[in-house]
Parts: sequence; structure tokens; C-alpha cells
Amino acid sequence: MSRKSLTFIFLIFIIFLMYSISTSAQSEPVALDLRNSNLSENIINLDGNWEFYWQELLQPGEFNQQSETEFVELPAAWNGYNLDGESLSGNGYATYRKTLNLKAGEQYGLKIPRIFTSYKLWLNGQQLASAGMVAESRAESAPQYLPQTVFFEAAAETELVIQVSNFSHRSGGILESIKISDKDNILALNNKNLAYDIFLFGSILIMGVYHLILFLKRRNEYSLLYFGLFCVLVSFRTILVGEIYFIQVLSDFSWEIAHKLQTLSFYLGVLVITGFFYEVFNSFFSEKLLKVFTLAIIPFILVVLFTPARIFTLVNPAFQLLTLIIICYLLFIFYKVFKTDIIQKKNLTSLYIMIGALALFITVLNDIGFLSILRADQKLFNDLFVVGNLSSLGFLIFIFTDSLALAVKYSDTFVENEKLAGELLELNKNLENKVRARTSELFESNAKIREQKKDLEKANSSLENLANKDALTMIWNRRYFDQQFTLEWRRALRSQTSLSLLFIDIDDFKIYNDQFGHDAGDICLQKVAGAITQSVKRAGELAARFGGEEFVVLLPEIESKKVKAAAELIRENIGKLQLSSPLTGSVTASIGAASIVPAAEMKENELIIAADQAMYLAKKAGKNLIEVYDKNKKEQYIKTSSI
Repeated sequence: MSRKSLTFIFLIFIIFLMYSISTSAQSEPVALDLRNSNLSENIINLDGNWEFYWQELLQPGEFNQQSETEFVELPAAWNGYNLDGESLSGNGYATYRKTLNLKAGEQYGLKIPRIFTSYKLWLNGQQLASAGMVAESRAESAPQYLPQTVFFEAAAETELVIQVSNFSHRSGGILESIKISDKDNILALNNKNLAYDIFLFGSILIMGVYHLILFLKRRNEYSLLYFGLFCVLVSFRTILVGEIYFIQVLSDFSWEIAHKLQTLSFYLGVLVITGFFYEVFNSFFSEKLLKVFTLAIIPFILVVLFTPARIFTLVNPAFQLLTLIIICYLLFIFYKVFKTDIIQKKNLTSLYIMIGALALFITVLNDIGFLSILRADQKLFNDLFVVGNLSSLGFLIFIFTDSLALAVKYSDTFVENEKLAGELLELNKNLENKVRARTSELFESNAKIREQKKDLEKANSSLENLANKDALTMIWNRRYFDQQFTLEWRRALRSQTSLSLLFIDIDDFKIYNDQFGHDAGDICLQKVAGAITQSVKRAGELAARFGGEEFVVLLPEIESKKVKAAAELIRENIGKLQLSSPLTGSVTASIGAASIVPAAEMKENELIIAADQAMYLAKKAGKNLIEVYDKNKKEQYIKTSSI
């Protein structure tokens, strides 16, 4: 991060902390006189000094026995209270008491917020409300958040007693204001809050599902995925805070699990919305910082998943601080976007997203301040953050502006498409004539291409013959034989079948060549090659010129007893050529035959060597003979072979 961005974040953080500290009065309270207050029109917070009895669970009628009374200012957690030189932690139990002067006989109502983390409430000696199980130990207590309304008929002096115990959260006590008004106002307030929460839940959830469906259609736009996931997270968080509608419906649901879900929705929401802004403003956003923020958030999520609330609530202040840092960085990004995208490029999409994001950030900062330990424990910002759970409203505004940005984006795309469609129609007017002209040209070109293709095929055929055929005899050459021999050897090795080879050498060819000349020798080679080719009829058999006056015939998958018959046919066909020979009268050939079933440890040339050795043994025996390789004559073959 640059020095300018660090300075910007630091200044934002300092400005956030520069507020006055409101200290709670500790003077002895008197009864709160509401007789002259117009409670038929106004709703009043029962804030101020309350009697406080630490580590005592007192019921109405038991207070006169107490010799000493402490006074605390509400709303606030009891964390940090100094009693007898001891600073209180969040764990423990206590009784709160306040006396109200009301118009006797009038009907009133109390709006009770969530209390950390279980309570019982009495009015004029009658228990009217409770949540969870109040007890003096963790084993016996049971936490639960359950905002409620109670209605009562006032006496001239109304006694309000609340027992509270907490062994499950870092903060204990009454952290939010208890409200009083007449019965109709309290009932209307409760109904309005419930309707508001349900409206936020439904509308935000629908928008989340809508954006997730859009992402399924446009999978390359990850901003839709992040925004949809954020909507779903915030929608479920909406029914876990405020009136906690989720617990209103499922009153026996585990407080521990509900608190984990509420906290995870916040932690994951910060992670997802950071990814959303990265996708939207990726040209301004540092990818390294995104990874840093992600790696910083993941440990907090793991702590929530694997530890109880009394542990993970201790790290909430640290995560709130991390959220402030991320918001400050995003504000710095918005500053750059505003200068570049909005001022210079007049990008309305970025403007709408920024307006909604600012509304979201303001409400999130309000909720962080309202729920922070600085306000709950140290009583900082009490006059600044007076209402909690505004982030859902901020997000509703953010949804509206983001949807507006999406509409503008798609509208611009639609206009651009219409423009392109108009241009396309204009082009199509002259397209048919152009197509006809081009089609005629293509037909002519295709005819030329077909002719060229035929010529090319002929040329390729000629090249193939030149590459694989012997130029003199026009049978396969040594190069092609070597390739095919390797293929047949491997196939026979896989299938464990027999592979046979005939090695053919024209007898006394050198003498023939010297006697009649090279031209006659070439004719002799051509006729012998023709006789060999005529003798090879079976599919897969291959005849080739091995070199000089030597020829080979490859015989795959042939029975060993038929190998000699194939060689005899070749020998006879060569003899029928009736080519004069200065020594024997006519040209003859000696043939060596060998068969083998290839094994992995064998070398390919073993079969060639064996056939060559057998051929030389046939020459030694008198020429114009056929010799089938016999491994028992190995020593004799070695002495005669040329390979």
C-alpha cells in the first residue's frame, strides 16, 4: 500500500475516535417521575441510574434486607465496573432495580431488548417476562436472546426488578435501552420492528437469489456471485438481530448456534463484499491487499466455528478494528475511482455503486460503534451511537443503487446492441449481391482447388513411391521394410504370434553382372523382384529389396511348416524366368528362412540374422536351395553369416 493510502486510512481512524466521552453518573438516584410525560405520544428510554446488586439474585420484597446499594448507569455492560476495588468481568449475575412514578391505573407497556444473556423481569412483584435460565453458575444457566413486550397497569409507584446472569458472552448486563410508553405505542413499535425486519429479510434474500441466478447465466462476472452471496448472508443476519425474528419463531433454538450464525454472517459478509469491490474496481484494487485481508479474516472465522461464544466474542473487537481498516482502504479506492471513473469518464455505474456503498459503510460503522466494547464497557460514543442494527437498512440502499448500476450497464449494452443491429441491417441490404458475386468466384476457386488437389494427390503418391519404393525394381525399399518390420515385431510380441522372414540372394550375381554388363544386371534384378512379388499373395506379407542382389519377404502369423513352402514357390518362380547364367545355365537364388515368436528380452534383428545365416548355409550347400534356420546348427550359422 502506498504512503498516501496509509495516511488516508490513519486520518479516517483518528477522526472516528475524536468524540467526547460521556461518563455515567454515580449519584444516588431518585424515582423516575413520568407522571407529567405524554406517554400516549412519546416513547421514553429508561436510561440513567439503576440500583445494582452484584452477585445477588433478589426478588421483589427482598431489597429492604440489604445494607448497601450500588448504582450504575444504563444502558451499559457491567464489564469494568469497580466494586470494592475489583473490576468486574463479563461473567456473573446481578439484580437491577428501578422505581417509576406513573399515573395509577393507566395501561403501559415495556419494550425489552436482548439482555446479556438471560434474565427475569418483575413489575410490582409480578413476573412478566424471562429469557433463558438465570442462575448463579454456568452449569445451571442457559443463555437466550429474546426481545419482548410486556403490558401492565401502573400503580402510583411502580417497582421494576430485573435479574440478569451471564456466563456465555464476553459482555454481561443490559446493553440496550428499555423503552416505556402506553400499551398501544409499545405494541405498534413491536409490530413495526417485526414488519421491518421481515421486509428487509425477504427483499434482500430475493435480490440475493436474483443475482445468483444472473451469475449462473454469466459465469464470468464474479461480482454477481459475490453480491448474491452477500445478500443471502445479510438477509439471514437480519432475522438474527433486532427483534431476532428467528428466535421468535424457534424459541428453543440454541443460543450458541444462533450467535455463531449471527457472527459468521458478519465475518463472511466482510470477506465477500471485499471480493465484490475487488471485482468491480479491480483496476484500482491491490490484489496483494485482497489476499492479506482474506488471510486476516479466515482465522476469525475459524475461531467462531471451533470455539464457544464466551471465547470468540473476545475477538470481536479485533475483527471490528479489521473491518474499520478495510472500510478505510475501500474509501481510499473510492477516492481514486471518483477522480478517474466518475470525474473524467462520467461513469454512472461506478457513481451509483459508490453512493450505495457509502450508505452501507455509514450504517456498518454505526453498528460497530453501537456494539463496540468502547460503548458497552467504557461508555464512549453513547451520544453518537444511539440506534443499532442499521446495517440492514444500509444494505437495502446498497442493493437499490447496485441494481440501478446493473440496469444502467445492461441498458448501455442494449443501446449498443441496437446500434450494432442497425449497422448490420444496413450491411445486409447489399449482402445478397455481394454473396452472389462471391459465390461465383468461390465456384471458380473451388474448381481450381479440386484440380490442384488432384495434382497434389498425384504428387504425394509419387513422393510416397519415391520415399518407400526401390527406384530400380519398384518394390518396397529397405527403409520401408525396416519400418514395417518394427511394427510387425511389436504386434507379434503383444499377441505372442509367429513372425517369419525369407532372406533371398541371387546366386553368382556378381559374375552375371561382369559377364553381361550392368544393364543386363538391372534387368535381372527387376525380373527377380517381379517373380518374388508374384509369389507373395497373402494379406500382410511384404516383399522388399534389402540391398544389392538381396531381397527379403516378411511373413506374419504363418505356420512354420508353410514357411518353406512359401520359399519354395519363390525359388521356383525365379527359376522359371529362364535368365541365362554363365555358371549354372539359368539364374537361381538361395533362400534362408527363419521363424520366431518374439520375447521381451529379444532384439528385433535376431530374426533377420537368423534368416541371413540360413541363406548363407544354403549357398554353402550348393546354391539354389532353401535352408530353414535351426538353432541346433548355431555354430555352423555363425561361421557362414555375413551379418
